[in-house]
Amino acid sequence: MKKTICILTIAFLTAICATAQKTDTVSKPKHREVTITSKGIYFNTLDNRDTALQQGRKAEKHQIGSFIFDLGINYVSDRTDYNSPSVRQYLSQIPASRQNTDLFRLKQEKSVNVNIYPLLESFRLMKKSSQRLYFTTGLGLQFYNFRYDNNITYTHSPSSIFLDSINYSKNKVAMNFINVPLLFTYKTKLYSTTSDSVVKDKSLVLGCGITGGYGVSIWTKQVSSEHGKVKAHDQFDFNNFNSCLMFEIGIENLVRFYGTYQLSSMYNNGIRQYPYSIGMRIIGL
Repeated sequence: MKKTICILTIAFLTAICATAQKTDTVSKPKHREVTITSKGIYFNTLDNRDTALQQGRKAEKHQIGSFIFDLGINYVSDRTDYNSPSVRQYLSQIPASRQNTDLFRLKQEKSVNVNIYPLLESFRLMKKSSQRLYFTTGLGLQFYNFRYDNNITYTHSPSSIFLDSINYSKNKVAMNFINVPLLFTYKTKLYSTTSDSVVKDKSLVLGCGITGGYGVSIWTKQVSSEHGKVKAHDQFDFNNFNSCLMFEIGIENLVRFYGTYQLSSMYNNGIRQYPYSIGMRIIGL
């Protein structure tokens, strides 16, 4: 967890520094010009001042240095058939009366989702006087934390779950994925309700896309007075691959919300659980 906190802290501070920069243009020899803005980093190679504006407009179509930082809450859509033979086998150590959705009940306020995308490239597909459309891809991290209300414990020999007699003060599953996003972001200027004038620097933001990820770290953590803190790094019959729909809505430079819905089940067995997350997009495209 300490490593995760360090990664989040470094990434967040980096993002704040990037977004706090004002527009700055630095001229270099051979007429190479670098423009750094809060929206990204642009490169122009200028032959003369007459072509500078034309090159600048072309450079705006390709934007690098974009960043996303999300913080939200995890939920789970449980579509498991608890009467199926495969599920009953997996839950064979659980009393029949407890083999239901309530077994995996979460402590919602402590089931946290974090998404960090520090390596992104955006391509402008459309730009009008009041509308813009971008396509973005790159590389990032998706962090799931599921804090369970019941004292369930995962085992791998054989792969199953049982209810422990120990009362855990913390009982969670953590999943860390490295993700590749394919996102479309649409921005349209907001207009004043009393006139036709555009509200300065305020745009309605609508985004959607899909992500594909691979689980680089899956583990459980249990804390109790009897055993202290116990971590177990194992796959525990969880799915190493995931694919998520991602949505976004908000007002640029004011407030933005995001949501994700995982299309693939968390498990490789008959348990059919699909995580989804809702939260604030602290830093966005």
